[in-house]
Amino acid sequence: MIKVLIADDEARVCRLIQSLVDWEALEMEIIGVAHNGMEALELAGSAMPDLIITDIRMPGCTGLEMIGQLRKISCGVTFIIISGYTDFEYTRLAIQYGVSDYLLKPISKAELTTTLTRVREDIETRRQAQAANDRMRRSFCNDQYKVRACYFMDLRSQKSLALPLEQLNREYRLSLRPGRFRGFVIKLDYQLDLAEHETEGVIRRSRDAVLQPLKKLCSDCEIWFEDSIGWGFCNYPESASVAVREQIEQSLQRLRQNREMYPHIQFSIALAEETDEAQRLGDSILAARAISHERLVYGCQKILTRSMPFSVLSLQESMGQFLRQLRAALDRLNAAAVHGASTQLRQTVLKTRDITGQEMFKLVTMVGANALEEWEQPASYEQARSDYLRRCAVCSTPEQLFACLEQLSLGLLESAMRRNAVSEAGPLRLAKRFMENHYMENLTLEQVASIAGFNSNYFSSQFKREFGMGFSDQLTLIRLNKAKELLRETDVPISEVCYRVGYQDIRSFNRAFKKATELRPSEFKKLYAVGGAAE
Repeated sequence: MIKVLIADDEARVCRLIQSLVDWEALEMEIIGVAHNGMEALELAGSAMPDLIITDIRMPGCTGLEMIGQLRKISCGVTFIIISGYTDFEYTRLAIQYGVSDYLLKPISKAELTTTLTRVREDIETRRQAQAANDRMRRSFCNDQYKVRACYFMDLRSQKSLALPLEQLNREYRLSLRPGRFRGFVIKLDYQLDLAEHETEGVIRRSRDAVLQPLKKLCSDCEIWFEDSIGWGFCNYPESASVAVREQIEQSLQRLRQNREMYPHIQFSIALAEETDEAQRLGDSILAARAISHERLVYGCQKILTRSMPFSVLSLQESMGQFLRQLRAALDRLNAAAVHGASTQLRQTVLKTRDITGQEMFKLVTMVGANALEEWEQPASYEQARSDYLRRCAVCSTPEQLFACLEQLSLGLLESAMRRNAVSEAGPLRLAKRFMENHYMENLTLEQVASIAGFNSNYFSSQFKREFGMGFSDQLTLIRLNKAKELLRETDVPISEVCYRVGYQDIRSFNRAFKKATELRPSEFKKLYAVGGAAE
């Protein structure tokens, strides 16, 4: 069960949130309600909620201040902000604090339920990942490197951010000493079609190329690779500060110059600011991970050292606009519209002044994950999401990144078309049977399309795709086949046959019949009729 804390200075809003959704059905329980930020902090400290739904402006301590305080205590809490304010600065700060969603008052039951459902899935996914990490950690206990690697895994899961030096050494078998601490990230960008053994070899050699020279200068240093990302830290005396920086630059230069060994790899190293506090080492490593995204703006094959402030781009608005366009494109099964939506998003982002690589990466990965959540089949969602994030992670340019999103969107379109073909075959066949039973009536495209439950334009295109001919040609074929049957097997006059098969004009009937058979109805009757004579 997911534990939920509600914080809002308006009692009626708290009551509304409590009564608006079926918490039990969502596998959630409300463990407390607070009416100001300080009260929320106290409750959170004692009750340890998994999710906090909070207003921004509250007396004593604002929602954002409360989130900042709780992030220092426990990074495992998920936050949803509900506010009456649309100010961009609040949205930007909320994103920087890692808030899961930002909902505006008045609160919609449908929107709140959808958000809570998504948050529940995120929390469950995180719990599963943490359980997997814990299992992996236990299995690594006899291997020093793997125990040290657990430090990076915990950081990735937002754990162990502010542990003192002694505890870091004890729990992760590190050898840290008082001095300077610095986090860094080695980033490899390459095509995912490289063979697994190739990337494993590159990772091993690049790790050694950076780590071995650093060991001569540092009290302790380590690098742990997860796919294309090498998480690293170094701890050294203050006197070695300049030498460590120079050594990292030289290591990158050697990797760049060895094109024969690494022909398909682009290397970057993101270097966070150094600190003299061991408790800030985790923050330094995570800062380096954020800085690594700036290669999308400044290019690869270099040392990246700064994480720029976010631009004025609203990630939520941009994502919402793209998803609305994608939804319309998939509803119409229109590949050009899918391409147009991707192109518009890319142009909007790249035209934004001072756009950062971190914003680009966050937007494209968030958009793709949300698109998969809405349109991917539940059974394959997790694998599809993982594959998409891996593809995005090895993109070295904005063009490659947005190409990943368009590829994903076109894949969703193909899946929609396949599902649509299966789901619509029944209604289309029903429409055809209706034509076969009512061919003698004055049928129209609009009338038959309504039988199938589609608008006329969409019905016309899908009908032709399913049966190989358009509505009018199919109706003509049905009528003329029936006319042939009547001419062969009965003595009904040709003028009567004309009306029985749905033609109101004998000339039109004769013209259509001859065009299809190269014979006039009278000639056909003389050649094929069992009995009777032509008029």
